[in-house]
Amino acid sequence: EVSMRRIICKNGNDYLIFGESYSPFVLLEATGLYEVSAEVYQTENGMLDGSTYIGSNVKVRNIVLTVSNKNLHGVNRQRLYDVFKPKTLCTLIYEESDGSFNEKRSIDYYVESIVNDGVGNSNRTTTISLICPDSYFSDTSDTNVTMTGWDGLFTFPHAFKAEQFATKRKDKLMVINNASTSDFVGMEISIKAEGNALNPKVLNVTQDAYIKVGTSLKPLNMVYGDEVIISTLQNNKNVYFIHDGVKTIINEYVEEGSNYIQLLGGDNTIRYFSDEGEDNLLVSVKFRQKYLGV
Repeated sequence: EVSMRRIICKNGNDYLIFGESYSPFVLLEATGLYEVSAEVYQTENGMLDGSTYIGSNVKVRNIVLTVSNKNLHGVNRQRLYDVFKPKTLCTLIYEESDGSFNEKRSIDYYVESIVNDGVGNSNRTTTISLICPDSYFSDTSDTNVTMTGWDGLFTFPHAFKAEQFATKRKDKLMVINNASTSDFVGMEISIKAEGNALNPKVLNVTQDAYIKVGTSLKPLNMVYGDEVIISTLQNNKNVYFIHDGVKTIINEYVEEGSNYIQLLGGDNTIRYFSDEGEDNLLVSVKFRQKYLGV
């Protein structure tokens, strides 16, 4: 079966779809989707052969789309300008299917350039260059892991009798698998209080690194309904506190020596603590698997 692919470029709620048929554009070519390029750092060894490897990093990804439209050139050109706005963080979604294989991945980008040939009354071609600061693709939805929370037992239709409506899961130590092709995958860690708690802490045992919110000099006292959200994403390393429905950034509460812990490739053992009220916490983790290409 012939493989079908399409690319969706989103700017907020606005988007354009590029595929193998006009709608109103047809995708002629897409580069930068399948390639992986790394910068390798090394040092010469004087009179010795070869060099010593220091490290490497994956280079910024440059995706270039070449698209065509065959009518309403002025209107469709304006649609491109509406969706591909410079200085705006946007998202590209890649979809491919051949009946037995289905793939859907996304990557964020900034617009580098839009070049339209602007001539002729038939098909006109536009080349769109996109720069992706985070060169990894990711799943289009989060992987959610509940460490401590409530599992509902109540269903309909129902005959009422003496029974439990829910059970509380208590996994203060849990192994989370990061199947990505990338180390250091950011997380969003939610810590909700069902009662009083003091200075929550999350430890990545595998990495031997932790983040603690609240100290003896600047304690974070949580009460019922409060929530701490620890974001360790590449472009969003912050700690948020929600109290009475108001969300604020509280990075000043982060203990010295803390790290915005991320997931290494493979299994990661995660443990949470608090100075007081550990049993009153509901903890969950969400992240997105990352890939070197589509």
